[in-house]
Amino acid sequence: MNAERGFQNVVSVKNLDSLQYLWLTPIGAVFFHALYSILKCRLAPKIYSRLSTSSDSSEAPLSLTAEVSEKLVSSTYAIVCSVASIVILWQARNDMLRGQAPILVPFTYFIMWYFVYDLYAMYDSYCLRMSLRGSFLKKATTFCRTNIAIVAHHVVILLIGVPLDIMYVWRKDLGDFIIGCFMIHDMANPFLHTTHILKLLNQTNSKVFQMCAVMTVCSFAVFRLLTYPFMIAVYTYQYDLSTLQALSTMKVHCHAFFWSALALQVHWFYGIIRVYRKHLQKKD
Repeated sequence: MNAERGFQNVVSVKNLDSLQYLWLTPIGAVFFHALYSILKCRLAPKIYSRLSTSSDSSEAPLSLTAEVSEKLVSSTYAIVCSVASIVILWQARNDMLRGQAPILVPFTYFIMWYFVYDLYAMYDSYCLRMSLRGSFLKKATTFCRTNIAIVAHHVVILLIGVPLDIMYVWRKDLGDFIIGCFMIHDMANPFLHTTHILKLLNQTNSKVFQMCAVMTVCSFAVFRLLTYPFMIAVYTYQYDLSTLQALSTMKVHCHAFFWSALALQVHWFYGIIRVYRKHLQKKD
């Protein structure tokens, strides 16, 4: 009983200590919003010159600029997050359950606002692309209905994912390595966003698009799909268990999260393959 109380006291102190990094959140907010605004202003003339068809609407180039800028900022976030995930995995490599990664909490405070920013950026580019008019509430409702999956994804990360990262009491001081494994999913995103940008610029027949499509599929398979058997393999190796023993020791809620997350990755992977196959068929 005393040992459990002592552990809770240590965790409470860690939770309070993590608040010292709260100042990184406004820095992250300024960074992502400023980068988006700068890219929108700088990209406008370049987008004009790359358009293959001209639009009568003065908002068309601006909508493309907003969408391209949003994808570029997302790629920047993905690269930063991927580098951080490698550092986290290295720092916690000795024990996938109890290993500590000092960079995890400050980095989470820095990037947590990205998900708020990204909702705004997607809303901004969507309104410009669809030429929406009316009150903010009406436009926001239309945006959320159309993009329910990605909005739900960002809200869940903000309400559950971020607190799990920074609140040790929720996860009992465990799982830094596992969080790093999920963060490395973003390694595939720069290639995915690049193909989207090239599609906007009518460059789907270019070799760059084809190369990025191949890299998207390969990186998605390696850094998303194979991450799950990798976690099981590391667990069995470090704790000297068989695969069946490792799976049997996992709690029910861990199983539910693990397999549902893997199923979601498989669903997205199938969608990516289907989209790229359509582009190749059109080219032929």
